[in-house]
Amino acid sequence: CIIGVICRGGENMSGYGAGGFDNDSRGGSSDGNKPRRNYDDQTLIPVTCRMIAQALGDPSDQGDLTLKDGRSLHMIKIVGAVREADLRSTNLFVQLEDGTGLMQVKVWINDGDDPSAISQLRQEACREHSYIRVIGQVREFDGSRQIVANDMRPVTD
Repeated sequence: CIIGVICRGGENMSGYGAGGFDNDSRGGSSDGNKPRRNYDDQTLIPVTCRMIAQALGDPSDQGDLTLKDGRSLHMIKIVGAVREADLRSTNLFVQLEDGTGLMQVKVWINDGDDPSAISQLRQEACREHSYIRVIGQVREFDGSRQIVANDMRPVTD
Protein backbone atom coordinates (compact mmCIF):
# COMPACT_ATOMS: atom_id res chain seq x y z
CA CYS A 1 0.00 0.00 0.00
CA ILE A 2 1.37 3.44 -0.96
CA ILE A 3 0.72 6.37 1.39
CA GLY A 4 -2.14 8.55 0.15
CA VAL A 5 -3.58 5.83 -2.09
CA ILE A 6 -6.60 3.73 -1.25
CA CYS A 7 -5.48 0.23 -0.32
CA ARG A 8 -7.25 -3.04 -0.78
CA GLY A 9 -10.63 -3.16 0.85
CA GLY A 10 -11.22 0.57 0.16
CA GLU A 11 -9.40 1.68 3.31
CA ASN A 12 -7.34 4.86 3.11
CA MET A 13 -4.16 4.32 5.12
CA SER A 14 -2.93 7.91 5.41
CA GLY A 15 -6.05 9.81 6.50
CA TYR A 16 -5.72 12.01 3.41
CA GLY A 17 -7.34 11.74 0.04
CA ALA A 18 -5.44 10.71 -3.03
CA GLY A 19 -2.83 13.27 -3.95
CA GLY A 20 -2.19 14.30 -0.34
CA PHE A 21 -5.28 16.48 0.03
CA ASP A 22 -7.85 16.05 2.74
CA ASN A 23 -11.12 14.77 1.29
CA ASP A 24 -13.10 17.18 3.46
CA SER A 25 -11.21 20.31 2.39
CA ARG A 26 -13.09 22.90 0.40
CA GLY A 27 -11.59 25.75 -1.57
CA GLY A 28 -11.40 28.89 0.48
CA SER A 29 -10.19 32.41 0.07
CA SER A 30 -6.89 33.67 1.41
CA ASP A 31 -8.57 35.86 4.03
CA GLY A 32 -10.55 32.96 5.48
CA ASN A 33 -13.75 34.99 5.85
CA LYS A 34 -15.44 34.59 2.48
CA PRO A 35 -15.76 31.26 0.70
CA ARG A 36 -13.98 30.98 -2.62
CA ARG A 37 -16.08 32.00 -5.61
CA ASN A 38 -17.18 29.48 -8.16
CA TYR A 39 -15.10 29.71 -11.34
CA ASP A 40 -18.24 30.68 -13.28
CA ASP A 41 -18.56 33.73 -11.01
CA GLN A 42 -14.98 34.85 -11.72
CA THR A 43 -15.38 35.48 -15.42
CA LEU A 44 -14.76 38.80 -17.12
CA ILE A 45 -18.16 40.39 -17.79
CA PRO A 46 -18.60 43.11 -20.42
CA VAL A 47 -20.84 45.83 -18.96
CA THR A 48 -22.16 49.32 -19.58
CA CYS A 49 -22.36 52.23 -17.16
CA ARG A 50 -26.11 51.72 -16.90
CA MET A 51 -25.68 48.04 -15.97
CA ILE A 52 -23.31 49.04 -13.16
CA ALA A 53 -25.67 51.77 -11.94
CA GLN A 54 -28.64 49.37 -11.91
CA ALA A 55 -26.76 46.45 -10.31
CA LEU A 56 -28.26 45.21 -7.07
CA GLY A 57 -26.30 45.55 -3.85
CA ASP A 58 -25.55 42.59 -1.61
CA PRO A 59 -27.96 42.51 1.37
CA SER A 60 -25.21 40.98 3.56
CA ASP A 61 -23.12 44.17 3.08
CA GLN A 62 -20.07 42.32 1.77
CA GLY A 63 -19.81 44.73 -1.15
CA ASP A 64 -20.76 42.29 -3.92
CA LEU A 65 -22.97 43.58 -6.71
CA THR A 66 -25.30 41.46 -8.81
CA LEU A 67 -26.62 42.23 -12.28
CA LYS A 68 -30.35 41.96 -12.98
CA ASP A 69 -29.76 38.60 -14.71
CA GLY A 70 -28.25 37.19 -11.48
CA ARG A 71 -24.56 37.27 -12.46
CA SER A 72 -22.19 38.53 -9.80
CA LEU A 73 -19.89 41.39 -10.77
CA HIS A 74 -16.35 40.24 -10.13
CA MET A 75 -14.17 41.46 -13.01
CA ILE A 76 -15.66 43.76 -15.62
CA LYS A 77 -14.71 45.13 -19.01
CA ILE A 78 -16.02 48.46 -20.30
CA VAL A 79 -15.24 50.64 -23.30
CA GLY A 80 -15.99 54.35 -23.37
CA ALA A 81 -14.85 57.87 -24.07
CA VAL A 82 -12.78 59.89 -21.62
CA ARG A 83 -14.77 62.98 -20.66
CA GLU A 84 -12.51 64.23 -17.88
CA ALA A 85 -9.19 63.17 -16.35
CA ASP A 86 -7.57 64.19 -13.06
CA LEU A 87 -3.98 63.08 -12.48
CA ARG A 88 -2.80 62.94 -8.87
CA SER A 89 0.45 61.77 -7.31
CA THR A 90 -0.85 58.29 -6.37
CA ASN A 91 -3.76 57.74 -8.75
CA LEU A 92 -5.55 58.82 -11.87
CA PHE A 93 -9.28 59.57 -11.93
CA VAL A 94 -11.05 59.30 -15.28
CA GLN A 95 -14.69 60.16 -16.01
CA LEU A 96 -15.79 57.55 -18.57
CA GLU A 97 -18.90 57.81 -20.76
CA ASP A 98 -20.17 54.92 -22.87
CA GLY A 99 -23.48 56.23 -24.23
CA THR A 100 -25.54 54.83 -21.34
CA GLY A 101 -24.11 56.98 -18.56
CA LEU A 102 -21.01 58.24 -16.76
CA MET A 103 -18.75 56.22 -14.47
CA GLN A 104 -15.74 57.21 -12.37
CA VAL A 105 -12.62 55.08 -13.03
CA LYS A 106 -9.68 55.05 -10.63
CA VAL A 107 -6.22 53.76 -11.52
CA TRP A 108 -3.65 53.41 -8.73
CA ILE A 109 -0.07 54.31 -9.62
CA ASN A 110 2.54 52.24 -7.78
CA ASP A 111 6.06 53.49 -7.00
CA GLY A 112 7.56 50.31 -8.47
CA ASP A 113 5.94 50.73 -11.89
CA ASP A 114 8.06 51.41 -14.96
CA PRO A 115 8.21 55.23 -15.33
CA SER A 116 7.90 55.09 -19.13
CA ALA A 117 4.78 52.89 -18.88
CA ILE A 118 3.26 55.27 -16.32
CA SER A 119 3.91 58.33 -18.43
CA GLN A 120 2.45 56.59 -21.49
CA LEU A 121 -0.67 55.59 -19.49
CA ARG A 122 -1.05 59.16 -18.24
CA GLN A 123 -0.73 60.68 -21.69
CA GLU A 124 -3.16 58.28 -23.35
CA ALA A 125 -5.76 58.24 -20.57
CA CYS A 126 -5.69 61.98 -19.93
CA ARG A 127 -6.61 62.84 -23.51
CA GLU A 128 -10.24 63.87 -23.38
CA HIS A 129 -12.57 62.47 -26.06
CA SER A 130 -10.32 59.44 -26.69
CA TYR A 131 -11.71 55.93 -26.31
CA ILE A 132 -10.30 53.54 -23.72
CA ARG A 133 -10.90 49.94 -22.63
CA VAL A 134 -10.95 49.34 -18.87
CA ILE A 135 -10.69 46.03 -17.03
CA GLY A 136 -11.26 46.16 -13.28
CA GLN A 137 -13.63 45.74 -10.37
CA VAL A 138 -16.65 47.79 -9.32
CA ARG A 139 -16.44 49.23 -5.80
CA GLU A 140 -18.70 51.45 -3.72
CA PHE A 141 -17.06 54.38 -1.98
CA ASP A 142 -18.96 57.11 -0.11
CA GLY A 143 -22.25 55.92 -1.59
CA SER A 144 -21.15 56.06 -5.23
CA ARG A 145 -19.94 53.29 -7.49
CA GLN A 146 -16.63 53.47 -9.25
CA ILE A 147 -14.37 51.15 -11.21
CA VAL A 148 -10.95 50.36 -9.78
CA ALA A 149 -8.99 49.57 -12.91
CA ASN A 150 -6.43 46.78 -13.19
CA ASP A 151 -5.76 47.67 -16.82
CA MET A 152 -6.65 50.68 -18.93
CA ARG A 153 -5.62 50.97 -22.57
CA PRO A 154 -6.56 53.12 -25.54
CA VAL A 155 -8.83 51.60 -28.17
CA THR A 156 -7.06 51.35 -31.51
CA ASP A 157 -8.34 50.34 -34.92
